[in-house]
Amino acid sequence: MPKSQVINHSAIADDDLQTLNLEEFTAFFDHLQDRPDLRELHTRYINPRTNQFEAASLLQFLRAEQGERKVTLEQSQAIVNMFEPHVEKPSGVLSTEGFRLLLTSSVFDLLDPRRQKVNQDMTFPLSCYFIASSHNTYLTGDQLFSLSSVDIYSKVLLSGCRCVEIDVWNGPDNTPIVTHGGTLTTKIVFEDVIRDAILPFAFVASPYPVILSLEVHCDDRQQDEMAAILVRHLKGYLHMEQPSVETTALPSPNSLKEKILIKAKRKKDTTAEMEQQAEEDDLDEPSSEDEVEQANHA
Repeated sequence: MPKSQVINHSAIADDDLQTLNLEEFTAFFDHLQDRPDLRELHTRYINPRTNQFEAASLLQFLRAEQGERKVTLEQSQAIVNMFEPHVEKPSGVLSTEGFRLLLTSSVFDLLDPRRQKVNQDMTFPLSCYFIASSHNTYLTGDQLFSLSSVDIYSKVLLSGCRCVEIDVWNGPDNTPIVTHGGTLTTKIVFEDVIRDAILPFAFVASPYPVILSLEVHCDDRQQDEMAAILVRHLKGYLHMEQPSVETTALPSPNSLKEKILIKAKRKKDTTAEMEQQAEEDDLDEPSSEDEVEQANHA
């Protein structure tokens, strides 16, 4: 988009270089932050006599829209003074920008700010907690045609997710791949997920354990390769301590800080399984002599 369109057709000093000076960048930034819905809401409560959004306007908004029945005019005035960014504005007036800053601030956050930090006892067994989890983490869209992406793992981990799913299938040259089997979704390399996403981003947002939920569809050879990849890249983080016979509960989140847990079921080798089933079928199949003897007794 041409700069002149981005910043309301304002004059550009360095047209050839297509650069923005401070004033133009400020206008551009304001353009990016514009919220037409909040602008309309701000206009709705402007005092028609003064054509200004005053402390009384904010008080009316808080009571009518937010249900804050106990808020006072003095409190509204303090909020206006706190969030109005334009010092040249008359005292007690809240501009559209100030109104946007107010409604997008932590003051209007739906979540209790005290709960944005760990505020519970984290010494109970892991099974006592709800765990933020992701299903088919690798997919960027639907489960039939979308792209698979390594970057999605880093994004969900940075958002606080503690359990991610990795569906692993046989790939070429003994290279396990991640995809949604039986669909047209694209494929990514299992080792890329572990090395480029899990390892660097597992504990950026939280020190509490990360669970890798592996849905394994590989044969024995590629399962061994999966195990080698996990140990090669995550060895210092993998929780490999064997529970004692007296253990009756899972470890606590506190005891598992900065540890990666593997949740998986080792898949039997399909070829070996089919051969074993064929042998069992041969043993169960009656011989021709047995069939003749059974017929004579009938």
